[in-house]
Amino acid sequence: MRLFTFLVIEVLLLPVSLIGCSLAVLWAIAISQQKQLSFTALSPLAGRWLLHQQGIRLDAATDSLVKHLPSVNGALSLMGLGPTLLATGISDYKLLSVPAPGSETLLTAITARTVFFDRALAQSLAEQPAVEQIVVLGAGFDTRLFTQCLDQNLALFEVDQLEIQQVKQQALQKSGVDLSEIHFVTVNFNQGDWEEKLIAAGFVRGRKTFFLWEGVTYYLTEAVVQRTLQKMADICGEGSSLAFDFFSWRLITGSDAWWLYLGVSLLDWLGEPFQFGIDTDKGAESQLSRVLLSAGFQLSELQLMGTAQPTGPFGGLVIARRHL
Repeated sequence: MRLFTFLVIEVLLLPVSLIGCSLAVLWAIAISQQKQLSFTALSPLAGRWLLHQQGIRLDAATDSLVKHLPSVNGALSLMGLGPTLLATGISDYKLLSVPAPGSETLLTAITARTVFFDRALAQSLAEQPAVEQIVVLGAGFDTRLFTQCLDQNLALFEVDQLEIQQVKQQALQKSGVDLSEIHFVTVNFNQGDWEEKLIAAGFVRGRKTFFLWEGVTYYLTEAVVQRTLQKMADICGEGSSLAFDFFSWRLITGSDAWWLYLGVSLLDWLGEPFQFGIDTDKGAESQLSRVLLSAGFQLSELQLMGTAQPTGPFGGLVIARRHL
């Protein structure tokens, strides 16, 4: 009955949603291009914001960030997502409820990813001996350091491009979020010197570290992915761990469906093309193990997403440990 009520409201307000979402996306693309920001960084932010609005995963920092980002038009976003939030409130049906492992779809992938990385970070923080440093590579609009890691005697680092860091810091400062414990490290991953800048910002080589690398690998070349893994292994200490995600080769090429191909083509046009993927049809675990071992990590956990889908898994979530 809850799903039926939800669908009735969604269908009735579908024209409003379509117009609002379309205009909100066009606004986000235009502002992102103008300010040289990553458009794709908005997708996980939107997912976490919806989880917050539905009461599934409370995240006040994300809620504040959304309200102050120039690439997010509040009125258009409300027009596009308001009907969904209204339908959720009336029906109590959670559109982005956490999927069981293997049952993920592209719609629920960000929810699954968010929950997986929340757990990976929490496990790292609970370990003994204690983790000493947290590094979020390609941080984008992630807020975990502000919500889960403050006041714990940790060295906290966000690593990303200058433009996105400036916009993010300005938005969070307007929201009154405390940034004093965070070291913001400006890099260009394709230039290959990110670890030097990280160390210059206060990172101590050889200490136990947790690396979070969410939503990044598929936008890099295989060579850059391999080099980044090797550099992480080189600078971290015993017991360190890494959490990251990947897409399947079929997804990044858009070969499964015409609408996927259109999406991949749009990313190409935006200058954020998919480049790296794993062939999930030919033993993803063995491929990942080889890639990680050659870089100095050992596969600890792999959760393939979408194994129940007719076309098979479309990506995966990974935890790896420093291999000495």
